[in-house]
Amino acid sequence: MRGEEPNALIVGPLPVHLSNLLYNLEIAYMAAGLDQAHGVKKRAAELLGLNRTTLVERLKRLKALQAREGGSIDAMREHLKGLNGAALPKRKDSAKVLA
Repeated sequence: MRGEEPNALIVGPLPVHLSNLLYNLEIAYMAAGLDQAHGVKKRAAELLGLNRTTLVERLKRLKALQAREGGSIDAMREHLKGLNGAALPKRKDSAKVLA
């Protein structure tokens, strides 16, 4: 097992668009991992239980989506506030990687 994983999940009201929910959750965790690792992708990948190359590929995919949709890490943070009621911490490290 890779680190501690939650024993129980809180399920919100249905119906839900599962693809959007998973996308938002992935962004939130990658941003939090990068913040905690101070932008070091290798350490962030370890915290997330991913290979570094997997994290890099997912970040590239997110950058491509951001470019296409005109989004930014700050816009994502605002969007994710509704996910758990709190904003992700603002740090320059993840903004450099995701912006």
